[in-house]
Parts: sequence; C-alpha cells; structure tokens
Amino acid sequence: LGNFGGRAAGMGAPGQNDQITLFCRATGIDSRAEISLRRLPLHLAAEIMVQGPPLGVNASAILIQKIFRAEQLSRSQPTPAASIKPALPGQTPGDPVSAF
Repeated sequence: LGNFGGRAAGMGAPGQNDQITLFCRATGIDSRAEISLRRLPLHLAAEIMVQGPPLGVNASAILIQKIFRAEQLSRSQPTPAASIKPALPGQTPGDPVSAF
C-alpha cells in the first residue's frame, strides 16, 4: 500500500522536521504509514493531511486506507492533458457535431 505505482519516496525519509513528520507525530502515525504517505505525489499527500487527523482506534490503519483511496482515485481520473483531443483537419475546435 502507498507505493503509487512503484515510485520512490517523494518527500524524504521519516524523522525529518517537515510537514509530513509533524502531521504524523501529532496524530500518532507509525513509521510504516508515514513512509506510505511520503511515497504519494505531493499534491495527494497534502490533500490527505488537509483532511485532518485520522480519528479512530488505529490512526495508522485509517491513514493507510486514505492513502489507498487517494491512489485509486488518482489512477481513475484522466489527466487534464489526456482529456484534450486534437481537432481533425477541417473540424472546428469545440464543435461536437463535426466529430461525427
């Protein structure tokens, strides 16, 4: 979990005095969950941290679940560049009828 397609850690190692470390120490997150959070792209890690502390008996397990959901959602959404299709020759850009 938290490996986001085999990417290397995006924000260093546990124990640094950065936002991820501060978040994990303040919320009681273990080092395994912290490493998983660090492996996310920065925008996804920030989105998870903005949600606030995981509330429940096992905060680390809850965080791992949030990381998994963020990865799945990120993979299912097309990138903005991928959703733009070039116009064919003789086709007016933005004209849905001319595509047929």
